[in-house]
Amino acid sequence: MTSMQDAQVLVTGATGMVGSALLRQLVESGFARVRALYRGDAHALHTGGPGALAEWHACDVLDVVGLEEAMQGVEVVFHCAGSIYSRGVDARTMWQVNVEGTANVVNAALAAGVRRIVHVGSVATLMREGHLLIDEAAEWEPGTRAGVYAESKHRAEMEVWRGMAEGLEAVVVLPSYVLAAGFWDRGAMQLFGRVYRGLKWYPRGGAGFVDARDVARFMVQAAQEAPSGSRYILSAANLSWQELLTGMAEALQVPPPTRPLPAWADPVVVAWSWLRSRLVGKEHAFTARRMRQLATHYRYDSSRSLTLNGFRYRPFRETLRDLAAAFLDTQSTRSK
Repeated sequence: MTSMQDAQVLVTGATGMVGSALLRQLVESGFARVRALYRGDAHALHTGGPGALAEWHACDVLDVVGLEEAMQGVEVVFHCAGSIYSRGVDARTMWQVNVEGTANVVNAALAAGVRRIVHVGSVATLMREGHLLIDEAAEWEPGTRAGVYAESKHRAEMEVWRGMAEGLEAVVVLPSYVLAAGFWDRGAMQLFGRVYRGLKWYPRGGAGFVDARDVARFMVQAAQEAPSGSRYILSAANLSWQELLTGMAEALQVPPPTRPLPAWADPVVVAWSWLRSRLVGKEHAFTARRMRQLATHYRYDSSRSLTLNGFRYRPFRETLRDLAAAFLDTQSTRSK
């Protein structure tokens, strides 16, 4: 067992899409001292499997005192906690969690003498021009069309680099759309349910996608091998939305969507989404900004991640196959 595997490590956001995959990867990789943080209202503590081997602490990243206590004796922090727009989460809350929460994590790490932080950022912080291949050199553009989420993740990353200037070793990973079994109501994972129920339309654009298990595997490797100050895009496949949804449909063994959403329909979708949010309290997911993003082809160059001592992404068909099997198993369980 290496000295890193003997070290005390801390995972923030350990019940989230990336955090839960990372927790499993750490335990399976032989890390014997894993401390995991979860919010007080999170109920995803796993009493079986790898989660049972972690030392769990109820601690929000806005809890300064709790973070200081949790950081004691820690050598490496994996900062996975974050917030995106979702039902019940407003822009202010997201800003607090992403920016103030990251500042709190960095400050607590510095005060406790933590050696290294591996931070989960987002490709949303990169230049977002369609049809260009985007790499880590893409510069942040103030007022970007990506909106408040991208602004908050950019500011969060700046807190990490500030921590590095004050003595922390730091590595930042920038995942594209993360896919993880069990999170069927989050981000792109909601598409499994929509395709299963017979989605007919597909957006005109495209994006990058990555398996949460690959993100976790890379983070564990980066904690041990990546040079401090490095930054990596993590994206296994650049696909059009049509390609993604067709792949999902094939894995689920249902008909794929066959109609591109026409440009004239965008404002109709925005109006419907807004009205639905007001009438039934659902998230206003399809804003005008969101519709522009869905109509744009974003392509990410993740070749730098492949330079890390033989790291490779699993075949994307394998990801879709595994996720579809997990989704169908969930549906079967619910129907009993």
